Amino acid sequence: MTSEPTKEPTKTYRGNCHCGALVYEAQLPEIKTVITCNCSMCFKKGARWLYAPEASVKIVKGSENDLTAYQFHTKFITHMFCPTCASHVFGKGGEGDDVLYGLNVNCIQGIDFQALEENFTDGASSGEKHIPPTYSGPEPTAEIEGAKIYHGSCQCGAVQVAVKSKDLHENPEAAGKYGCTTCGCSICSRIGATWAYPKNEQVAFQSRDNLSYYSYNDKLLTKPFCKTCGVTFANEFADVTQEHLDSVSEASRKFREAQLGTCPFNLRVLDNFSLDGLKITHMPG
Repeated sequence: MTSEPTKEPTKTYRGNCHCGALVYEAQLPEIKTVITCNCSMCFKKGARWLYAPEASVKIVKGSENDLTAYQFHTKFITHMFCPTCASHVFGKGGEGDDVLYGLNVNCIQGIDFQALEENFTDGASSGEKHIPPTYSGPEPTAEIEGAKIYHGSCQCGAVQVAVKSKDLHENPEAAGKYGCTTCGCSICSRIGATWAYPKNEQVAFQSRDNLSYYSYNDKLLTKPFCKTCGVTFANEFADVTQEHLDSVSEASRKFREAQLGTCPFNLRVLDNFSLDGLKITHMPG
């Protein structure tokens, strides 16, 4: 007589998009390991994946139907993000009893991301090579000796961008006053961004009409993201009234004054760009 294998104990994890429109609970073993991928979608979203059976996930607020669904390449996985805040909550794939959720651990509460073990998968080398769109929009107006033009796009290519800067790998100071950073705040961790801090005149967009803008907290910043695939591009300071400025904290006003004129930019949207070799500082946020 053989005994059944001992099941690993589970706990209830709670995940949500940043604006709180969708909340789910999942019964999972303790999360210690996640999967990272360098495909054109996962890299641009900065996602960390954990796969879970459909039966282990329960939506407790909102509905999957409220999320924007996006597919690409083989369309085996449907990627779902919040159309308000661009949080890439999960993906879903499979059929019948084999349906799996790909939970983006960035959106799960109470996770120490710095303590997670990451298992890397080379999604960029799987299947057809992703070909970025050709940029045909305006070039940045900044005059910088020895600069190059970086081009970037969201995954679907509906929105494109050009950034004029000295080589970011060879000139760390070109990333701006804070260098290259990641941020542990509740929104930056969810969208998986890696930031640099060029000036406004170093950045130019093509097809802004396909961007949505998310603003939260004191509403001094907006985060533009693609309506179709949910990739976030930057932070942009909103035009606000003096009355609005007077209503926010002194710390928020000083933060705005210190950064006006810059365009904190998500380096992950740059096409054929590697974060390897960059000095990246993590800010608690």
